[in-house]
Amino acid sequence: MGWRDLLPWGKPTTALATVPASDTDFLEDLPLRREEATRARPARPTAQVREGLSIPFGIGGIDPDEFQYRRITGGGATQQRRDLTPLGQDKMLEIAYFLWENNCFARRLVTLMADLILGEGVTVTAVDDRNQDVIESTWNHRVNVLNKRIRAFYLALSVNGELALPVAENPISGVPLIGFIDPYQILRVDPLPDNVLVPDYVVLKPNTLAGEKEGRRLKVVRENPMTGRLEGEVFFFGINGLPNSLRGRSDLLSVADWLDLYDQYMFGEVERLTLLSSFVWDYKIDGATTDADIQEKLKKLPRFGAGTVFGHNEKETLEARTPDLKAQDRTEVARALRVHIAGSMGYPVSYLGDIDSNRSTIEGQNDVMMKTPAARQREFVGGVLDPIVRFAVENSQAKNPALFREVVQGYKINVPEISAKDISRVGQVVGSVMTAMDAALNNRTMSRQAAIEVQTALIGHLGVPLDPHTVQEQVDDEEADRQADDDARQAAVAAARAATPNPNPPIPPDDENADAATGAAGAAA
Repeated sequence: MGWRDLLPWGKPTTALATVPASDTDFLEDLPLRREEATRARPARPTAQVREGLSIPFGIGGIDPDEFQYRRITGGGATQQRRDLTPLGQDKMLEIAYFLWENNCFARRLVTLMADLILGEGVTVTAVDDRNQDVIESTWNHRVNVLNKRIRAFYLALSVNGELALPVAENPISGVPLIGFIDPYQILRVDPLPDNVLVPDYVVLKPNTLAGEKEGRRLKVVRENPMTGRLEGEVFFFGINGLPNSLRGRSDLLSVADWLDLYDQYMFGEVERLTLLSSFVWDYKIDGATTDADIQEKLKKLPRFGAGTVFGHNEKETLEARTPDLKAQDRTEVARALRVHIAGSMGYPVSYLGDIDSNRSTIEGQNDVMMKTPAARQREFVGGVLDPIVRFAVENSQAKNPALFREVVQGYKINVPEISAKDISRVGQVVGSVMTAMDAALNNRTMSRQAAIEVQTALIGHLGVPLDPHTVQEQVDDEEADRQADDDARQAAVAAARAATPNPNPPIPPDDENADAATGAAGAAA
């Protein structure tokens, strides 16, 4: 590590600008230069404010100008970090991988969430066809194959707690090629020097077989404030951490011990069932006073099989004995472990094969339970999929600006619906509410706008989002169109009547009326 790695981000201060070229001289002269920086500090009020914000609750560095330096051992920020130790992080990864490979219950807990949020697959629809071509080229590239690997990426994120995807751009088309880095290869994650919320570099462990003394430093993909585009070398995502945690935690970390206990318990129960299925013969002999008498009787005892007859007098009895291990008392222990593990992961036990659950119980739990996968789906789509799609689109447009003139931006990531709607139940409610709204409108106890807002809110439960104001405008427009059609129809009928010479011809009289009319005319004459 050179002396430049010890300097803060940005321009060096005056006291640090005369750093010697030799790393050794700089390290030897470091205490003196820190004292010079401390004396120069009062002339920099901005730095003073920054220093005061970087030491929360009085817990900070030794020197008042420590914000100007980075630790040689890594970390990259003066803020307190809520991460596991490097050895603890590696140990967590090993435990999570062991549970994923060997514990079927742990694997189901992870795959169940993946099925809920990604079960039917993910598609992306762009507004402009040119962007759509870029997205499909990225999605279906023979290296990326995202239509198959998205689920694997989520499983890796859930098991390891973090996901590192190195990216390389095609120099001509800008289509990115995505790789994968095992989190076990990551040495640390360095944030921005003044913001622990923003990871800046992923530092890998050195490859000792290749003779590396220091690991590679990969720039984390994030928005460049100068260009407004995503730039970097690796996508890095972490979950289950606090805001000042740069490394992620596995979903299985908090329940790892309980999963192992449940696994051991189930193995013990299987061994116990083997003992329950075994039995011994209890051979009672009255009058046998010595061991020799008992052994003599046992030698004469035949081996029992199907249909064997054992004849004896009233002084001998032979019974089959099985162990009584109180099986009914131990089933509650298994259920308690399942409830504890499932509840910790946000699942009801009915989702994990509990036989005591029925349809009404499961439907009643859905409303609360589905909040967890819905939140995880938003987190995965917004934190993982959206940056990948945005990176592909922005880099393709930057590589070929002539092909994307006046392009219409915008795309939508289509993910499966978390829970199927109970259409029959919602339909009954919507029908009754609409009837009540019509009655209220006729009685003039509710406005039309309020009735539309109530109805659109209910229809939203069917998965059809409607805006009340848009619906009101559509209703008014349709009513105006119908009125215009009626007016045009009546005008056409009136015009046709006016164009007819005798629109109302006289009705010819019948025979009786004609005779009467003739007689009346003669009498008048």
